Amino acid sequence: MGQVSVNAGEFTTAVVFKRPERERTETGAVRKTYVEAGKALVKLEDKTMAEVLDDTKVALANVVQLTTYVKREVDNTYRVAVNGREYEITGITEVKRRYMIITAKLL
Repeated sequence: MGQVSVNAGEFTTAVVFKRPERERTETGAVRKTYVEAGKALVKLEDKTMAEVLDDTKVALANVVQLTTYVKREVDNTYRVAVNGREYEITGITEVKRRYMIITAKLL
């Protein structure tokens, strides 16, 4: 992998991280809700790519890449809200033990 350079001056987009919470209903079912766990400024990059469904159809997976300071509690069970749209975190890469690059897919 090539050299990754991070410029904190590019962290201009505000996002909200949401963590999952599970609770039992009266019937015993488990309900998962996402509650706000923190906010951050990030560098936002659009990484939309094509996914082939079958021989005749192609769907676009709306994928974004977020770069910010490391938040130890954030993992791939979290979701991130960007400009009112909610994304599922699919991958986290740590860079130089100070920054992290998050790949997220639109729900």
